[in-house]
Amino acid sequence: MYGDIIVNVANQVRPYEVQPGSADAMTDRWSQKLVDGFQAGKGMNRRQMRANFDAILADFEYSAANFKKILPRDYAKMLQAIAQREGQGMGRDEAELEACYAVTGGAR
Repeated sequence: MYGDIIVNVANQVRPYEVQPGSADAMTDRWSQKLVDGFQAGKGMNRRQMRANFDAILADFEYSAANFKKILPRDYAKMLQAIAQREGQGMGRDEAELEACYAVTGGAR
């Protein structure tokens, strides 16, 4: 059940990452946190599982600042802005981030 909730939430936020790899980093962090808890004999009863589920969801919600929603109508603009920045010599990750700022008017 833990894996389902972590992967489900990560998959929902991954398309909106401002910092590439943010969702994967949170998935890795929670996976390790849970393994550490299991090794200590924690996280297996109903009350502990519910508390962990709530904490996982709250952590992803709190970290929403690391994600930016790109509306479908902005997609063509994003692709164009990314291509323009790659043409200026930026790497893919940097071009995507800069394009996101430019298209959405986001602050750095």
